[in-house]
Amino acid sequence: MSNENKDNSQKQKPKLILQNQRLRELQQQLDKLSESHGSLLEQNQRIEQKLDDLKSLLENRPDIITSQVDEPSDKQYEDRLVFNRGQSREVLSDALENVQDRLILVCPWLTSWATAVVIEKCTAVIVQTVVGLADDSVVGMRNRIELRLRQNKWEIVWIGRQSKCQPNRGHQDWASGRCR
Repeated sequence: MSNENKDNSQKQKPKLILQNQRLRELQQQLDKLSESHGSLLEQNQRIEQKLDDLKSLLENRPDIITSQVDEPSDKQYEDRLVFNRGQSREVLSDALENVQDRLILVCPWLTSWATAVVIEKCTAVIVQTVVGLADDSVVGMRNRIELRLRQNKWEIVWIGRQSKCQPNRGHQDWASGRCR
């Protein structure tokens, strides 16, 4: 080999080393992309399976839920299908703040955060009804106490009393007004 060829080969070595290093880096990036693609495909399949499960659950919901949702009412009910965590938290918080009668929550993947929020917003109601009072104007009294769980302690949110009047002595339904 001539000196000139040796010099050229010596000059080419650093270039070849850099090219080989760059090829290895590109191969690693390609491998990562392939892994990411496979992971995305798996995640997509899991989401599709969850959607199928949810659709099946909604189609085959238990009779108790069906009877509550399908009972005649002048109230408007809203169904929402939610896909991501941020959107589901927003919808759950909004529903818990605005629920007036009942909230039917169908979520097989409820997180500990959502469970804590639901429990925090739950209200317990105690109703004591006494009828057949020996009173000439009042036939019955009903006391109602609403409690809400806050920081693992029940606190009283509201206390109220209603009465039912004797015939011809005032209101015949449970109401807060006095009997005559």
